[in-house]
Amino acid sequence: MWMLLLLVVITSAADEGGWAYALRFNIGPVSFNFFLITLTVAFLVAVFRGGAYMASYPTDRKHPLLATVLLLFAAAFASGSIGLMLTDPTLVEIKEVGFGVRDFMALPISIFIGYRLLATPRSAERFAHVMVVGGVVGSIALILSFGAKAQTIGAFSSINEVRTTRMLADFAGLACALVLFSMASGTRLYRPWLAALIASVCLIGQVSPLHRSSWLACAVGLVSILTILPRQRRLRSALVGVSALLVLACSLWVGMYLASQFTGWNFYAKMQERVVSLLPGERHMGEQKAWDTRIGGALQDLSLFATSPVFGRGFGIQEYVAGTSTSPGAHHNAWTDIMAKTGLLGLMPALLVVVGSIVIGRRMVHEQVDRGSILLGALGVITGFYYLTLGMATWSFNSLRGGICLGITFGVLLRCRAMQLTSAAVWQEEPQFPAAALDELQPPLVPGL
Repeated sequence: MWMLLLLVVITSAADEGGWAYALRFNIGPVSFNFFLITLTVAFLVAVFRGGAYMASYPTDRKHPLLATVLLLFAAAFASGSIGLMLTDPTLVEIKEVGFGVRDFMALPISIFIGYRLLATPRSAERFAHVMVVGGVVGSIALILSFGAKAQTIGAFSSINEVRTTRMLADFAGLACALVLFSMASGTRLYRPWLAALIASVCLIGQVSPLHRSSWLACAVGLVSILTILPRQRRLRSALVGVSALLVLACSLWVGMYLASQFTGWNFYAKMQERVVSLLPGERHMGEQKAWDTRIGGALQDLSLFATSPVFGRGFGIQEYVAGTSTSPGAHHNAWTDIMAKTGLLGLMPALLVVVGSIVIGRRMVHEQVDRGSILLGALGVITGFYYLTLGMATWSFNSLRGGICLGITFGVLLRCRAMQLTSAAVWQEEPQFPAAALDELQPPLVPGL
């Protein structure tokens, strides 16, 4: 668990433009920054120590989706390479190819790491705490970054001067939604006052980079909680949920007040403008909607995909196009980005990961086997809806750190599901299960299961 904690915290909190970027070296076309170094170390630990971790709680079989997804990603890597060869690799800078391969492979490698490094059902509950720690640490880093930038701007500066694209807000949003689920469902992670405080800090951290796409993804993740709350607790869950949302709204109001004091702006009006830009409707003179900077890049990706739908056009193709024409921007839609690079073979495993997180997560929550599987199932549903939305709006799991976040969560989810099915079999008096592993079992939450 220590390796997962280290990887989550570094991915969540480190500034990509600071020391984490300075500590880098190149091997061929691939640039190894601190994030990739940490990912490589975690991969080696998963390869050489993962078997011992998994032996702590043997399962009847590995989850079948693990091999399917990893094989599809291998095929997608091959298709992206073939697409590049068909396009003419001499046209694309080797550095851009290296960046493209690095960011693409972060997702399947992280899935492998997450699956291999989760040892027992109790480790599943500990991983929920790991995600919360990553969210809190990342939120504090994001808030401090906002405060540092706010002290250097003037009253007439652009809001873009306090935005940051060098830090990841995803862990903050996922942690906020997970803690809110734990409060509403009765599967408590922390005392109510501490859970409310953690959710508030994570929400402020999620909002502070001022990315509208992240706000939308977080909102969808929060709403997805409604689909997995237990039916028998709906009234209580509704009361707890409404109370928690009021606390979050108050914390957001306080955050905007402090932001107004730091910047000298009316931050309430600034936030209102950005929220309105997300809504369809009449457009005023000079008003820019949030999707104006996204549609052009997505259409360009689709035009590239249409010329080679099976293999795609290869890694680094968008950078080549951007250098030869007036480009509307690339990578702002993760789904079309993958289609442009690797074709349908790349789209299939990405869809399996995101949709699979939702489907498997719902089953784990509804079967109510143990606390760890309930919490990780909820995290899977939240993560799936979060990245399904974020992927349509901006750079997300097609980046190094976004791929790490989604990949680790999905890998842990698959491993937990395999253990959950084995646990259910044991409770139904299935024979031939190691006695040592039985010590790790937790009593089922539903009598008679």
